[in-house]
Amino acid sequence: MNKKLVALLIPVMLLPMIGFAYAHWTDTVYKQYKMHAGTVDVEIDYYHVLNTTSYDVNCNGDVFGDELNITEVWETDFPWVKKDSPSPQLVGLRIKADPIYPCWELRIEIYIHNVGRLSVKMDDPIVEWYTNGTSWYNEDPCWDNTTVGDDPDFDNFHTGPPAGYKWPCTKPNWKPAYFQYDMKFYRNVTGVGWVQFEPTTDGTIKPCKCIKVVEYIHFLGQPYPEFECHWCRLDVWIPFHQHVGENIWCYEGGPERACP
Repeated sequence: MNKKLVALLIPVMLLPMIGFAYAHWTDTVYKQYKMHAGTVDVEIDYYHVLNTTSYDVNCNGDVFGDELNITEVWETDFPWVKKDSPSPQLVGLRIKADPIYPCWELRIEIYIHNVGRLSVKMDDPIVEWYTNGTSWYNEDPCWDNTTVGDDPDFDNFHTGPPAGYKWPCTKPNWKPAYFQYDMKFYRNVTGVGWVQFEPTTDGTIKPCKCIKVVEYIHFLGQPYPEFECHWCRLDVWIPFHQHVGENIWCYEGGPERACP
């Protein structure tokens, strides 16, 4: 046989053997991960007027729905939320008291339900008083989210309004001395009942759990006759964010532990 041909064929014949040997001198271990994001999702589950001094001023036999009117706000009521949401949630209340007078008061409780898959943490409530510049409104003030058309690019109430959205009412830095306002928070403790807590220090709500918020408004209007026949507006926001859990250590497994 031609010596040059033999010299060429021998390396070629050895290549499969080299590949076979290489495949049997390697090994691999591996891990796979699946991660599913949770949701931050809260809603108003129930509300109840505990007491009010509103009364039947027009003698038609009604107070609720008349002198004290409560309108439920669902997330699909906002112009940047699609109207065909499969499970719309109650996210707000619009409470209209007409008329109020010196010593008028309202106490109302709402139950906030964590319907998401994550524990949520409460932030400081935001309390904002609105006026028409520097005085009360001469006419019934607007509700903010009914003044623009639908925006199909915004399908989630929780993302907030789209860019360029203009709130139609002014919001000066105004803290009236003639209103007393108070808000308290409670959670249901097994075997104890409703226990008050501070939202920013102990405000974690686990999934499927509720808290109770009790608000009290008292109009101290005696020295202010110039407010007769005028309007003001109060907005209260209770923000939530995801709870960050503590580190958990030392979970072990495997058939045996041979390594030190």
